[in-house]
Amino acid sequence: MTMYLHYNLDQHIFESELYLNSFIKSSEYKGVFFSGFHFTEPKSKKDKTAVRLNHLIKYVKDHGQRTGIILDCFQNKQIYSSDDFNAPVAYTGAAYNPKSNYYPVCPNNPVGIQELLSKIDTFTKQYSPDYLYLDHFQFPFNWKEEDLDIQDKNPQFCYCPFCITEFSSVVGEIVNSPKQIDEMMPEWLEWRTDAILNLLFTIKEYVANKTQLIIGLPPLAVIDLPFSTGLLPYSIVDEGLIVSPLLYHNTKQKKLLWIEDVLDQYRIDLNLRKVWPFFEVKNQHELDFLKRFENQYGGLIISNQIPINQIH
Repeated sequence: MTMYLHYNLDQHIFESELYLNSFIKSSEYKGVFFSGFHFTEPKSKKDKTAVRLNHLIKYVKDHGQRTGIILDCFQNKQIYSSDDFNAPVAYTGAAYNPKSNYYPVCPNNPVGIQELLSKIDTFTKQYSPDYLYLDHFQFPFNWKEEDLDIQDKNPQFCYCPFCITEFSSVVGEIVNSPKQIDEMMPEWLEWRTDAILNLLFTIKEYVANKTQLIIGLPPLAVIDLPFSTGLLPYSIVDEGLIVSPLLYHNTKQKKLLWIEDVLDQYRIDLNLRKVWPFFEVKNQHELDFLKRFENQYGGLIISNQIPINQIH
């Protein structure tokens, strides 16, 4: 039994928790991952979402199951209204202008980093989850709406002053033009993956051994992840962390067999106990198809894309 249920507090009304309770009492799922709450500094004990989340996590734990919290890391609509926030910068020099519901934050932006550490501190202390799932822990890439252009010679983002300054200090040279970065592209790409890993090290120490970290990965070829996002799955797994490819076939308008094609790449030189695929399910046929992976990976997370009372 390696399946975990994803429960989004935004998508489900309070009454649906009756169905969630029945799942918790069953033996089919090993635990529940919660999302769909907006982070704010604790101000009132009457926060309804916080009360719901606290109740649900306690209920899951009381029934001997594991709990996980999914955090949006470097994707934050609220932070864009902050006076001291700077949006990510594209290779062209243009600041990111949100045209959809994707509001990326550069992982080198001090405001974004502090916001993330505050989230982690709050949720780990208040709820003590078994797992902390870091979603959008990457350089900006809107994978739900965009595909990777294999003809791109440069990552789309980020070339903000924080990135340029930090990279300059690493290479020992003042970098102030895209042409300079073009000439040092191998160093630039290595610096990006190092920046992500170093931040992961900080967070790993931050949560100590109390909570297992899971890193969400866009559904790209493993070899393309460092270029587009700065994520290096092999190094993340080597650090004892879990990687979780987000295989949203419906969102990407793919057939179910596309899932197998992506997962085949993770079978090469990776400890599959450290790979937890994240699926979306819209009907019983899809759920039955995905169950075939249950004993192949360390865990499966099933996203609640259908009414929870219709999943058997």
